[in-house]
Amino acid sequence: MTVIRLEKVSRQFDTSIALNQIDLTVSDGEFLLIVGPSGSGKTTLLRLIAGLEQPTCGQIYFDDTMINSVPAFQRNVAMIFGQPILYPHLTVYDNIAFGLKRHLIPIEDIKNTVLDISERLGIISLLNRKPQTLSAGQKQRVALAGALIRKPKAFLLDEPLNHLDSHLQKIILDILAVIQRDTNIPIICVTHHFGRIIEIANRICIIEEGIIKKMVLKKDFPIIPESLELF
Repeated sequence: MTVIRLEKVSRQFDTSIALNQIDLTVSDGEFLLIVGPSGSGKTTLLRLIAGLEQPTCGQIYFDDTMINSVPAFQRNVAMIFGQPILYPHLTVYDNIAFGLKRHLIPIEDIKNTVLDISERLGIISLLNRKPQTLSAGQKQRVALAGALIRKPKAFLLDEPLNHLDSHLQKIILDILAVIQRDTNIPIICVTHHFGRIIEIANRICIIEEGIIKKMVLKKDFPIIPESLELF
C-alpha cells in the first residue's frame, strides 16, 4: 500500500503559477476527489504525482521515499483520462496485457490474469475486438483493466466520467467502488463537478488558482453544492 505526500509543491510555467505551495497527504485506500474550475491546477497535480511533470519546488513522497527524480515509468502509477488512451492497432486483450508483457511474465500467467480481470469488469466478450469498435464505456473499462492488471501504487483519474451518459457513469462508479474496496490503494480523482462520484469519495479537496482552498470530510459532504461548475 502507498501513502502519497506532497510538501510545499509548486509548479510554474513561465510566468504562470499552476500550483502554489501545495501540502497534501493521501492515505492508502483513500478516495480523494479534487474539484475546482478549469485552469485551477487539478490536472497538473495529477501529472506531478505521475511523474509527467516535475515540480518547480517542493517534494513528493511515496511512503517515506522522495520520488521527485524517479521517472514516470518507474513510479507504477496508473493515470486514466476521460478519453482513455488505448493502442488502436492492438486487440482489447493485448491492450490489457501490454503492461505484463513488458515484464516478461509467462504467457499462461498473463492469459489467466487477463481473463480474470476481464470477467470482473464485464468485458470478456470484447477481448478480440479493436478499440475503435468499442463504446466510450467499454473503452473506459478496458483502460481500467489495463491499469488494474499492473497492480499500481495509485490510481489517478482525470475526468473519468466526462464523456459517459448516466447509465455508463453508474457502471464505472460501481467498478471504482470495487477497486477501492478490493485493492486498498489510493485513488485520486479530478473533476469539474462530482455528481454521484461523491458517494464513494472519502474527502473532497477544493482547488482554486493553484491553491488548496478547502478540504471537506465525508461527514460534511451534505454542505457541498451538487455542482462546482458554479465557480
